[in-house]
Amino acid sequence: MPISTPFLRRLTLLLTCTGAIAAAQAELIKVSPFLPSASAANAPAANTPVEFRGVTTIGNVRQYRIIKTIQPSRTVGAWLKVGERDASLDVTVKGDDKDRETITVEHAGQTLTLPLKVTKVSSSGAAVTAIPPPPTGAPNVLPQVISTVRLNPTAESESKRLEAVAAEVARRRALREQAAQTQGQMQPGAMPAAPTRQDLQDLRQRGRNR
Repeated sequence: MPISTPFLRRLTLLLTCTGAIAAAQAELIKVSPFLPSASAANAPAANTPVEFRGVTTIGNVRQYRIIKTIQPSRTVGAWLKVGERDASLDVTVKGDDKDRETITVEHAGQTLTLPLKVTKVSSSGAAVTAIPPPPTGAPNVLPQVISTVRLNPTAESESKRLEAVAAEVARRRALREQAAQTQGQMQPGAMPAAPTRQDLQDLRQRGRNR
């Protein structure tokens, strides 16, 4: 029995509507508010037992310092390169993002994005801050030099730091020498003046008169 033309038209229309509905549902699933966005999925992980603490280059190969907190007062760490795994940490470095200073690791079956965490010792910068002169009467009281610890010090910053330390050592040595000279010049009291020739003659004359 041949299929009539109206039936074919209805079938074609039905299939077209079904395809449009399926495409709309797929689009809704992509923008569903119940699913995490792409930026959220790539966001750095927080409150994880593993941390990214440093980076270095050895033989043109970048290695990353991974720290794992086992107990509040106990941590273990290792230097790993991309593709390397440490069994004690249960961590495998999967990749890195140099622009964002993050690395991607696999830990306990989960893929985590770890940001570089820098421990700040002080915020004074590479140069030593101005040091006020010591107060009068307390030459041995010296202010402390504030320095900054850098994970990857450059040759210029390291040279400035060494110059600052040398200048501070020389300044303290000069203060100690000045204090020693000041104490050496201090005398308990003035000595009586020696008798003059006239005084001796007066004493002799008084003795004769007696």
